[in-house]
Amino acid sequence: MMSTNTTKRILYIEDDSVTRMLVRRILESQGYTVLEAKDGLSGLNVAQNERPHLILMDLNLPDLDGYAVSTKLKQMSELQETPIIALTSNVMNGDRERSLVSGCDGYIPKPIDPHSLITQVERFLQGHRETLRETQERLFLREYRDRLVDHLEQKVRELTELNAELERRVEERTAELRAAQAQLIEAEKTRAVVEMAGATAHELNQPLTAILGLIQLIEQNPGDEEALRRDLKRIAEAAWDMAAIVHKIGQITHYKTKPYAGDVQIIDIERASSQEATTEEPQPDEPG
Repeated sequence: MMSTNTTKRILYIEDDSVTRMLVRRILESQGYTVLEAKDGLSGLNVAQNERPHLILMDLNLPDLDGYAVSTKLKQMSELQETPIIALTSNVMNGDRERSLVSGCDGYIPKPIDPHSLITQVERFLQGHRETLRETQERLFLREYRDRLVDHLEQKVRELTELNAELERRVEERTAELRAAQAQLIEAEKTRAVVEMAGATAHELNQPLTAILGLIQLIEQNPGDEEALRRDLKRIAEAAWDMAAIVHKIGQITHYKTKPYAGDVQIIDIERASSQEATTEEPQPDEPG
């Protein structure tokens, strides 16, 4: 007959899902509410938040083992009276004693017998507790204390090694970032030089073409004085245009670009030199 235990909550801390499923089905068939946790840290949280009436504890857990979790649970004032039962495959000589000195109130070895499990759970809920003889307790408490010290030293070594590894990775990453930053700066410098060269060639090309073309005309018609004066005036105007462009290049104070051809950008000399330039550009004299 099913017991009326719907108000009794049992927390089972076990990393094996199949074993958790088996125990849950056994206990729920008797009306118990089963809470589950698959590791020690989550088991501590569930126990503190849910306040179960009894805790079944696997001793071989992946993070904090069942011994440490049992000790921690017994340090919580709200759980000091909650029975903790080791349900474990640790069945070597001394395993029962070690579980009891760590904080467990009882010990149930695996494999699980469904009928015995129900009987044992009910006994512990009714107040039954397993104890050790005083000499046994002193012996295993000393062993447990030494084990905790060894475990703490191991964790300190692991944390020290992890910290050293993190520092090494940070240094490597910092060096990589510095190298990438240097490459980026160099690429930006190269791009700026290319854009400046393109802009200079583009801006100077038109007046230079005019000067060269006019010189060729003069060479072809050296005796035409009227044409010579007209062409020299145009040459002077083109030369002053080039001087103005050179002056603007010297006055560039900020970065402005404009499209040149396709996806190519060049420095916009006019905009890059106009906003903050303080020196007046040279103006061509009126040719006589």
